[in-house]
Amino acid sequence: TGLRRILVNERPIPKYAALNLAATNPYFNGGVMVVNLDLWRREGLARRMLQALHDHRQHVLYWDQYALNVVLSGRWKALDPRWNQNSYIFRETKWLASNFCLKQCPTYASDPWIVHFNWLKPWQAQCAHPFAEEFLQFVRGSRWAASIQSPQTPLPSENVRARPARSSRGMVRFLRNQTRRLFGKSAA
Repeated sequence: TGLRRILVNERPIPKYAALNLAATNPYFNGGVMVVNLDLWRREGLARRMLQALHDHRQHVLYWDQYALNVVLSGRWKALDPRWNQNSYIFRETKWLASNFCLKQCPTYASDPWIVHFNWLKPWQAQCAHPFAEEFLQFVRGSRWAASIQSPQTPLPSENVRARPARSSRGMVRFLRNQTRRLFGKSAA
């Protein structure tokens, strides 16, 4: 599908065959989701996702999306991509050849409903996203104006992490605690 072609990483789920997932199954970015909470709770999906992260921790690339895409494989439907305009559309030229781009890119790029600044953030000097200034205008008029960095703040080198990475065990513990906080103790 076109959605599969807008990935930056061609194999976001390593060892997909060992998980009984088809290579052709689409992959989604979890930036914006509509969730059936009754089903989520009834089927213990949070618990299953945490278990998938624990069981496959050596292969996990994108923690939340790995869990969502492994556990929900074949069980989700795509929203209109304007609900989650991914920043990569403005920096990945391989999209230009995709069916998605030919059919939907002009609207997706110019008329998003929710902009997902999933690469550089608007307050970072290197951010060239076309909606960055609009974001900053809204923030300047809000109570959060003092909490963002100046757009002049340089980023660390791409080879240096801005904060230490969590260990897989620490990430699973963090996600379990967040799940319990959000959904109650029985959810995790």
